[in-house]
Amino acid sequence: MDEHGCYTINVGRVIHETLDDEALVIDSENGHYHSIAGTGAVIWDMLVGAQSRSSIVAKVASLYGADVASVQSDVDGFLDRLHASYLIIGTNSPVSSSSPASRSFLQYTPPEIRSHTDLEDLLLFDPIHEVGQAGWPERQT
Repeated sequence: MDEHGCYTINVGRVIHETLDDEALVIDSENGHYHSIAGTGAVIWDMLVGAQSRSSIVAKVASLYGADVASVQSDVDGFLDRLHASYLIIGTNSPVSSSSPASRSFLQYTPPEIRSHTDLEDLLLFDPIHEVGQAGWPERQT
């Protein structure tokens, strides 16, 4: 667990997009990309604003009508893995947020992340740049 109590996406390192019910996450420092679907995508969307573990657990349990103890254990493991991979970081500043977006699935499943390294060399060789008003390539900080 992180001493800060809240977590948010590591925007200095991570490029991400949620499409339908899946979050696609690229770690720009090591070239790994990740697929987070189902309950994990719901949690990822919550992390766009800083959230505490307890807030995430309560929202997920409420959204799915799931047992809080099971959700707690699953969320703890999921957040620990995201944090150990530097995809999320600890913060002291919680952000008020709206309820999670409704999803097409209604059954609770433990959050999962699928990590891939097969494009690592390509992603590191040709880094992804955010496009600003000046056009591409312009690295955003």
